[in-house]
Amino acid sequence: SDVCSSDFTPLQTVRDEFYRAYPTPDGDAAQKKETRRKAFHRSLQRGRKQGAICTREIDGTDVIWIATPDSSPDAGSIPKDKKGVG
Repeated sequence: SDVCSSDFTPLQTVRDEFYRAYPTPDGDAAQKKETRRKAFHRSLQRGRKQGAICTREIDGTDVIWIATPDSSPDAGSIPKDKKGVG
């Protein structure tokens, strides 16, 4: 059975949007980039731990999607119609 939503997005797209939306304190470009990188990683880890998101590499592309109530992100469940995409 499908345990996660069939709507997924490349993780890079989500990361890019997160970086644009995440405010950073004053600092040089490298400091701001590192602050955003760490914040994104923490948010991704928290989302997985809480069971809110699923992630998986499909055909060399990391993707992310919102978990359904019965999904198991740790199992890396992906929709049947998205296995072997590409």
